[in-house]
Amino acid sequence: METVYQIKVQGQLDTATSASFEGFTLEYTLDGSTLLTGTARDQAALYGHLLRCRDLGLTLLAVYGLSEKGLQEEKRMSKVQVQASLVINAPAQTLYNIMADYRVGHAAVLPPVFKEMTVEKGGVGAGTVIRVRTEMMGQSFNYHMVVTEPQPGRLLVETDINTGLSSSFRFEPLNGGAQTRMTIASEFVPSPGLKGVLERLMTPVMMRRIFTQEMHNVAAYVRQQPAAQGA
Repeated sequence: METVYQIKVQGQLDTATSASFEGFTLEYTLDGSTLLTGTARDQAALYGHLLRCRDLGLTLLAVYGLSEKGLQEEKRMSKVQVQASLVINAPAQTLYNIMADYRVGHAAVLPPVFKEMTVEKGGVGAGTVIRVRTEMMGQSFNYHMVVTEPQPGRLLVETDINTGLSSSFRFEPLNGGAQTRMTIASEFVPSPGLKGVLERLMTPVMMRRIFTQEMHNVAAYVRQQPAAQGA
């Protein structure tokens, strides 16, 4: 009897590399990794896929075994991913430094939906731990996040310690580095039933507005810096 497996590897595989895993589907995750989902008839077949990871020089992050029932349930409760982008007239490293500084820069650009953000550990970049409270659609949400830097200067990720859900901030240099395409992406698991259907319809729209507002706040914050430094 075949078993469904998910193999998580570091980085985003290209088409040629992913083709080596015949019968597996490919999904990019927000933390910059790749999730391969497919079946193996027995442990020997699974080990064959893991050895292929080794031979291709891939860094193995995790292996999950799922029943067909479990896979269908996971698909039913699948995470919804939402993102928004904005081109900002500033170098990528400048924007990255703002967002990586949770005590000053990041705190200064949060939209009103963020009611509290407390730094528990660190404060700048990887290893920072924060608690966040937001209010949306009349509900209060609490998050306990740990910060990682999968690509320092380019990709910053916040992962909720309790649920594993994450938000990411990506910075792509444009026009010789004079501009940056900033992208904020996040994911959530909808509630079951009719409530979940409504969440799938309404929540992404609201989240994109919040992300866009935050990025406009970042752009305004950058414009204020020369005046603030000259004062």
